[in-house]
Amino acid sequence: MAEISISTQSLEDEIGKLQTLKTNCAGFDVAFPDIVGGGQTVAELEEIANLYKKLNTDMVDLISNTISFMENVKNSYLSSDSKAASSISK
Repeated sequence: MAEISISTQSLEDEIGKLQTLKTNCAGFDVAFPDIVGGGQTVAELEEIANLYKKLNTDMVDLISNTISFMENVKNSYLSSDSKAASSISK
């Protein structure tokens, strides 16, 4: 049976790197110390802290979505490879 072999090893390697990055990002402690005092400067610092927390959460989501996309691409390649091989052998 003829087979067109598509190597997905590089894709799998990059997915592994992204999974490690996701784990590292999710493991960051984004708790900030209590802010004592008031005024505009304190309010701005609290806003920066909240933006940092949101940025970290959004980065983890972005990495997760990228991993999912790359896994779908890999599965699509493998599926296309099988379909092409079966159509060639007929």
